[in-house]
Amino acid sequence: MIKMLETTFDEIIESIRTNQGLTKKTSERLLVDLLINKDKLNQFIDQLNKTKQLISTCKICGYLSENDKCLVCSLENRNQNIICIVSTILDAKNIENANKYKGVYHILNGEINLNKTLHLIS
Repeated sequence: MIKMLETTFDEIIESIRTNQGLTKKTSERLLVDLLINKDKLNQFIDQLNKTKQLISTCKICGYLSENDKCLVCSLENRNQNIICIVSTILDAKNIENANKYKGVYHILNGEINLNKTLHLIS
């Protein structure tokens, strides 16, 4: 029984760590804190479920959206001829928070590896 609990605990830690890029120690602290404080755990689960239901990614650029098309792609005053290619949604979010960029995005959800062959479509 204890071994099964430890295995489950370790699997959750690994999931948190690999999905969020957190250290093992930070992941353990997060999980223990949530397990000790059931109200916090339930609130976290509720927020995750709400996020799962309401937020997806834009079919055009990959940014956060509640519909098929995000707000950035929907705005007519955005310059569709200027495309900022970024690695993650967080990169685009940080640029948006600066309120300077007026183009659109293409979010890779990864990084460009120049050692691999690139197949660009113009």
